[in-house]
Amino acid sequence: MPPPVGDPQHGLPPVARAILDAAQKIIVDRGFNALTLTAIAAESGENKAMVSYYFGNKAGLVAAMLEAIIHDECLAIAAQVEGTTGEERLHRLLQGICAMTLTPGFYRGFFDILPHAMRDPALRERLIALYEWYIAVELGWLGVPDDAEPERHRRLRGLAQLIAAAIDGLGVQARIDREQFDVAQAYEVLELLLRNSWREFAPGSR
Repeated sequence: MPPPVGDPQHGLPPVARAILDAAQKIIVDRGFNALTLTAIAAESGENKAMVSYYFGNKAGLVAAMLEAIIHDECLAIAAQVEGTTGEERLHRLLQGICAMTLTPGFYRGFFDILPHAMRDPALRERLIALYEWYIAVELGWLGVPDDAEPERHRRLRGLAQLIAAAIDGLGVQARIDREQFDVAQAYEVLELLLRNSWREFAPGSR
């Protein structure tokens, strides 16, 4: 499954990669409000003018971070489900997503960026495109063929949207109460619900 806009870091020179890594670290450690050109320059050791040179502006840098965050985790999950079918594929998929939810800093960075992305028209468009890609990726993970008839594809797209909403919601709860919230248990229940609906989205089913 191809990444959202190609690998966000593909072809980036070392300076640009250092800037992107520094920005991600600032977001995770200190939050979005700490993400200034001065802070990025200090963290990366690069001139702050390089942010504009490689990413256009702060919004462009934030968009690149959003894509990089999702890209890396999605490729990791894709590797887990590769070569599997049926319920084993579903099980590995949800295991991978659960691990993503538990990754330190993953949702912290994503949810710090999200409110700002929703208010910025350009970032919002990138976010819409990213979710569209993610939904298509989910359908691929679930084994839905590209040539599924329109009505079936529409219903399965709705299923993928619900899964994405569940993932985001569980990520929020895990971030709020990391000590007490049982993420694994929630994903076990989600897997049970999806397994009971497997015939609806399994390859070749009608």
